[in-house]
Amino acid sequence: MTGTADTRVSPLEALAGASGVAFPQLLAAREATGVELAARRRALRDVPVDAGVAVVLMGSWGRGEVTSGSDDDVLVVTTGAPGPGVRPALEDLRGVVGGATGSQGIFNTTVGVDDLCRFGLADDDNANTTRRLLLLLESAPLLGAPAYERALRTILRSYLAGDRRDRRPPRFLLNDVIRYWRTITVDFEGKLRSGGGQKWALRVAKLRTSRTLLFAGGLLPVLECHHVVADEVEDLLLDAFRLPVTDRVAAAFLAYDA
Repeated sequence: MTGTADTRVSPLEALAGASGVAFPQLLAAREATGVELAARRRALRDVPVDAGVAVVLMGSWGRGEVTSGSDDDVLVVTTGAPGPGVRPALEDLRGVVGGATGSQGIFNTTVGVDDLCRFGLADDDNANTTRRLLLLLESAPLLGAPAYERALRTILRSYLAGDRRDRRPPRFLLNDVIRYWRTITVDFEGKLRSGGGQKWALRVAKLRTSRTLLFAGGLLPVLECHHVVADEVEDLLLDAFRLPVTDRVAAAFLAYDA
């Protein structure tokens, strides 16, 4: 996540050794993503960052699968109010991040953690749900790593509040992960029906691979909470969500000798 060398064996590497099936493309993409993250951090090293602010990249950056065609799905996340004085402003990042990010207005904006923790009802629209779940399940900090960690913990604690039982998966978080997957599949059909058929092949490929892995990478750690007491759930989930999604899935294969 830091873009520095890490000599530990990842679950994906361990699965490759245990199964005899190599994953050269995934591992090479991880290395390339780390190099790109480190280069962008160097390019932004003089940008002022408030203590409660993180600049976060989503999607392929969070999966460790950046390619030359990847978008810069960026959010400036603040643990305080997202007012005009928050640093860095999006303009401070121009030239280093800010590639095409789709037409739905989900990324390239500043959001407050309190807003992301609005669950359900009218305020929790498609954009808010997407930002919250991607921040938790598929993101990487570009700047402000301490604030990023606090944001993850705040969101997770909001899910777990009032939902504490020993050896029981947290149902509120489980329901939202499932709801987000269903939103993805409904939006897939909606984009096709609204004239997005020219990108059909790319959308299907994403739905069957990265989007499905996103769902599995949220579902599996939540179900693993069946094995721990309530006081251990938060740290178990945070440790899992810090890993790339393919590591979370690989860890499940290893744990169950599959």
